[in-house]
Amino acid sequence: MPQFHSARLLKALLALALCLGAGPAAGQRAPSPFPLRSVQTGSGVRIAMRDAAAFYGLRQTVRDKTVLWSGSGASAEFTVDRRNAKINGIQVNLSHAVAMHEKQPVISEVDFRLLIDPILRARALPRQRVMTVVIDPGHGGRDPGAAGRQHEEKAVVLQISLRLGQILRQQGFRVHMTRVTDQYLTLEQRIEVARRHRADLFVSIHANAAANQSVHGVETFLLPPRGTAGTYTNRVLDTHRAGNAFDKQNLRLAYEIQRHSLARTRANDRGVKHATFQVLRDLPCPGVLIETGFISNPREEQLLANPAYQTRMAAGIAAGIIAYRELVASP
Repeated sequence: MPQFHSARLLKALLALALCLGAGPAAGQRAPSPFPLRSVQTGSGVRIAMRDAAAFYGLRQTVRDKTVLWSGSGASAEFTVDRRNAKINGIQVNLSHAVAMHEKQPVISEVDFRLLIDPILRARALPRQRVMTVVIDPGHGGRDPGAAGRQHEEKAVVLQISLRLGQILRQQGFRVHMTRVTDQYLTLEQRIEVARRHRADLFVSIHANAAANQSVHGVETFLLPPRGTAGTYTNRVLDTHRAGNAFDKQNLRLAYEIQRHSLARTRANDRGVKHATFQVLRDLPCPGVLIETGFISNPREEQLLANPAYQTRMAAGIAAGIIAYRELVASP
């Protein structure tokens, strides 16, 4: 069985790029590399979760299959053999399930580097000036999207998107819409809007549907990192896509939009998830897709069609974008 070996963050084995901050201040020594034990498994490099917790100054407690991290200002909960986790109270879906090695829980290096670190350590995010946002109301024209008993997805997401654009403009953003009417657009045309306007962020607005009408809640999607699968599939994204250049930014943007949308609407948290949606694959900037609710759920359908709720949802998405802008702003 493979044994743990000592690894340091700045060595090529992990390629984590996790140096503490953008660099030492004048007159200060550079921080020392932080020791993390790792092991090579059939599914890739795994990190000892106790060491990862210590990296953030958190304590780890293991209870049966539950791994808890706790400390000042941060918390996380993981489950062995499961891909779902909760970080600071928000559901997030890992690329690989947490596993056990030598009676210790271990986590994928990819999840540590591209999911946990961007959430727990803002300095892990590349600096970015965020001014131009492209809002993409899903579907339109001959493509109605999902349908409820009385309303169609294309109509409700357009209203949420228009409200979102108005809020962002009031906050000083430059906003471009892929559509402002009931217009059909291809996915490539939507991406081209982001290219043409040199977008800093791209946010696609949708409503969900399920055969089970009791399913409800909000979920926000980002592109899977290369070599990993989406949340609802085992098919691995085995080629690098343009959107993968922004894996860390995509994750934190999705997390902030999910967190703030839930805070404004009190909707059910269905989590931050990964999907190989075509509209996310070839973006020239960080981008996410938010499913604002299930139009197939009778109660949520009425909420999605309610102007007051549409405004609350738009305000939550806007608050997530604003929070992200502040996190990545140049010091």
